[in-house]
Amino acid sequence: MKRKENPVSEVFKDYYEDFMYALTKIDKEYISFYLSLKSNRIEDENDPRVKFPERIFAYEFYHQYRRLMEDKEYGKTEFYKDKILNGEQEKQGVRFDAIKGELDRFTPDLILHHSVSDTSGQYWICEIKMSHNPKPFDDLFKIGLYKKCGVKFEYYIFLYVVDFEELGDEKAIMANYILKHKGDDPKKTAGFVDETICFFYDPLKKDVQAEWLCNILLDAQKNTKAQ
Repeated sequence: MKRKENPVSEVFKDYYEDFMYALTKIDKEYISFYLSLKSNRIEDENDPRVKFPERIFAYEFYHQYRRLMEDKEYGKTEFYKDKILNGEQEKQGVRFDAIKGELDRFTPDLILHHSVSDTSGQYWICEIKMSHNPKPFDDLFKIGLYKKCGVKFEYYIFLYVVDFEELGDEKAIMANYILKHKGDDPKKTAGFVDETICFFYDPLKKDVQAEWLCNILLDAQKNTKAQ
């Protein structure tokens, strides 16, 4: 695991501003339920309050991103003309059967691709979690499964909705969780740490940060040694 010196904004440059723009267009009404829970992580992962606010947020993010893809004034209709944004779309085809065998189905929260069945034109894949979720970082290992099963996307995104006043603690929890569990099945997680981009979004401040997962883990290890 090596530190990435190039910032996310430079490497993810074709989509970086679009991610930022779509996120900041999400109104408070689409995160109001999350705000009532944001300081209290739900203990029961089967509690319906876990998925409900995440889906509302994901659908609105999808809507705002689709709008900019089709907005002539925004100026990227030509760039997106052969790209399709889907939410929880199951990918079809033999190449995806290995993932379905591990996960029962392959339905990422958001996916930008050329088509449902085409194995070329895999632009980015995004899993979304909120800080009230009892297991918010499990989807990072799901990203590891995508890589293990050979579905090659240009970018792997983990989008985490969190109060930035708690961001330092949450990054530490994330890092400790990944470092603790990534050795459980090395084949499952091989390579995903180096290529995963983490977007952090504070809906109250409408502020966005993006960092490489590998850098977050390296900083956590450095801080642990310093203590």
